[in-house]
Amino acid sequence: MRSIPQLQDYALSPITGFLPSQPPISRLPQKYYKPWETIMGSYNALLLAGRLRDVVDDLPELGIHELRNDTQRRRAFLILSFLAHGYVWGEAQTSTFIPASIAVPWDAVSRLLQVRPVCSHASVCLWNWTPLFESEPLSLSNLATQHTFTGSTDESWFYLVSTAMEARGAPTLPIILQCIGAARRESTAEVTYNLRALAIHLDDMAVALSRMHDKCDPYIFYHKIRPYLAGWKNMADAGLPNGLCYEGCEDTPDGLYRKYSGGSNAQSALIHMLDIALGIEHKETADGHMESISSLSPKNAFMEDMRNYMPANQRKFLEHLTEITNIREYCLSHRGDAVLSEAYDACLAMLKTFRDRHLSIVSRYIIIPAGNAKRASEDSNEKLAESKGLAKVKAKSQKELKGTGGTNLMSFLKQSRDETTQMAISNWAKNLAANNYGEIDLAKADHRAFIGLAGSYGKEWDSVNGGVCGF
Repeated sequence: MRSIPQLQDYALSPITGFLPSQPPISRLPQKYYKPWETIMGSYNALLLAGRLRDVVDDLPELGIHELRNDTQRRRAFLILSFLAHGYVWGEAQTSTFIPASIAVPWDAVSRLLQVRPVCSHASVCLWNWTPLFESEPLSLSNLATQHTFTGSTDESWFYLVSTAMEARGAPTLPIILQCIGAARRESTAEVTYNLRALAIHLDDMAVALSRMHDKCDPYIFYHKIRPYLAGWKNMADAGLPNGLCYEGCEDTPDGLYRKYSGGSNAQSALIHMLDIALGIEHKETADGHMESISSLSPKNAFMEDMRNYMPANQRKFLEHLTEITNIREYCLSHRGDAVLSEAYDACLAMLKTFRDRHLSIVSRYIIIPAGNAKRASEDSNEKLAESKGLAKVKAKSQKELKGTGGTNLMSFLKQSRDETTQMAISNWAKNLAANNYGEIDLAKADHRAFIGLAGSYGKEWDSVNGGVCGF
């Protein structure tokens, strides 16, 4: 039997969870990288003036040999992510390539970090923050972003809600490991105690998620922020039918043309960890027909692929956890203990609430703005001149709306919510799932909803548009 993982072996922390235990650096210390940092110092102004491509084209091709540790490599990855996505999506005409000056070092540093060279949850949420007061815990009242595409507070808030949610979820890591250990020792009292604690922290995460609407406007998110977060997978309608050309990378293992999903909260190891710990499996999306899904159905390919965008240490931790998770199995074998069953089901109920809130976020931040944009376009019979990339793509129906992570928006989110509640053990929780309380009425979704991270995944994950949102 494999041992229970130690958080420090995977560079994880009970205080910061999947966030770095020390704040990300705000500048590379080497003079060698001054050309990169100089651009980042004027990034928003250059993008606004339409001069970013000109400046990037003049960059020398810098190597990554001067980067001394992963902290510096993460900073380099963040810089190159912003330079690349600004270069591709920053003007009305989408660029079909990124020059070797950013493509070559981005590819190289990505290999060292074992992540894909594309703007990801890691780059904008895990490695893009700084505390306002180092002596205080991480929270929305003590966080700032290092960089944004638009320079708007809306964009900062969008990232920081995710960062704060990661911080709120940090205590769940040791709780889950303690729960697994208690199950191995056949200590029902300890398992119950830890499950109750886990449910409380899941509720804390949902509270953090619900703060999105405070300072992120749906119109600004949909039309101004979201286009920059798109990747280059299945983005023909946005101008990238062949993916993106990484100039100078023709001799690398991944070749010259790449097709990557954009940043997505489906790339959050925290969300994956909770599903693994509670024994929740996500299958290929069945277009709302849950009865057609069984234990033999294939795993959801989008969710599996999203692990390739996670930092290597987090991906390896999830693999280790998958091998040893025993919480659901233990609860099923002790289903006669009503207190234990209800503690487990309370975790499912809190995770369902979290996913319900996310559904309402998708409605308010993507579905409703997309519908408004479609109607405005039909009324005027023209496109807005300033539309860029993903903002140009028009869905024919709600079902065709895509998340920036590159997936069908609603189908998988609803299915993942239902897959969560179907794991219930006690009768009251099963009844909750059967009655489908909390179902989102999209016709009324423009009220003051719980707002947070955006995106989704679906059956057709490899044949839709890409960009940032989803879990």
